[in-house]
Amino acid sequence: MLSKCANAECLTSFGDYRRGRLFRFHQSHPKGGAPANSHSVTHFWLCSVCSDIYTLETGRAELYS
Repeated sequence: MLSKCANAECLTSFGDYRRGRLFRFHQSHPKGGAPANSHSVTHFWLCSVCSDIYTLETGRAELYS
């Protein structure tokens, strides 16, 4: 469950997903390593302030301007 902005320096709590930007990334698993009944998707949210400055990119654990 999302609880706050994906920007580690931002303390904005997740409230309304329409205020900001929601990201959905497919999660890779080793062959045969995915748990049963898993949809393998990870969600992240940037608040409206952070989403005006940053974006998220799959495969990286950093925020980019």
